[in-house]
Amino acid sequence: MKIEDLKLFIHVVELGSFSAAANVLDLPRANVSRRIADLETELNTRLFIRTTRKLNLTVQGERYFEKVKQILADIEQANSELLSETTTDRGVVRVGVLLNTESWIYQLNVAFMQRYPDIDLEVRYTRNYVDDVVEYGLDLTIFVGDLPDSTFVARKIGDFGYNLVASPDYIAKNGAPETLQDLKHHRHLLIRWMDGKLSNKFELNGERIEVTGNLICNSPYQLIDAAKAGLGICHIPSMLIAEQLREGSLMSFLPELTTKRESVWMLYPNRNSLTYAARQYLIFFEEHIPADFLNRKN
Repeated sequence: MKIEDLKLFIHVVELGSFSAAANVLDLPRANVSRRIADLETELNTRLFIRTTRKLNLTVQGERYFEKVKQILADIEQANSELLSETTTDRGVVRVGVLLNTESWIYQLNVAFMQRYPDIDLEVRYTRNYVDDVVEYGLDLTIFVGDLPDSTFVARKIGDFGYNLVASPDYIAKNGAPETLQDLKHHRHLLIRWMDGKLSNKFELNGERIEVTGNLICNSPYQLIDAAKAGLGICHIPSMLIAEQLREGSLMSFLPELTTKRESVWMLYPNRNSLTYAARQYLIFFEEHIPADFLNRKN
């Protein structure tokens, strides 16, 4: 009996189907089905009740799943403890990142691989769901926002706010808003996030307004380009426009404006299961995020 087959069994149970396990592990579905069938033959026990629509564990399969899961967790912990004691920077780190964060994470990953040439990276886009850690087989994943209830470890990296910005040409033609009410007389470029929320509400000195968007997009980089082209005022996460503000292609105004701040977290399944290579990445990530991307609390 191979440990890899036991791990495959756990994946099938947690993901709910042979096909899902095959996709996550990049295996042919027939390979997954055959290995589970061989495991059942070796155990002389049916582990699953198979129907055309659903895959369920038998009573024996449920008991076996709970015991095997604990055994594999103990093995992972033992391996992790040994790895944490070594000083060899080797291995693979599987990291989940969010769409539209790649521009600054790419630079960080390049620096990490230059620092640790024997550690390989696999980077995958995620949907900002906690369950992506399991579904994509990740060591670490970036999560933005309020954390849902979860058994995963959540390590806060920092938080960020939003800026109102526009190009110098737009400001020269239309003037810079000096009050909250002034915003009603401007064109607005607004983000609609993956969860459907629109960043169109502003507060200043207890006063609130809601604006409409002349351009609404779920890609902040398209909005940044539109703002640089002079098409309106952009309400954008501060971490994404640090370079544009430095070079002067965008100008910020009403800095005291209140909008919701977002927290940035690094999630991982278990402290004891974090490999040495993944731990090195986590430390490097925390230490090398540019200071103007996130507000940090050390």
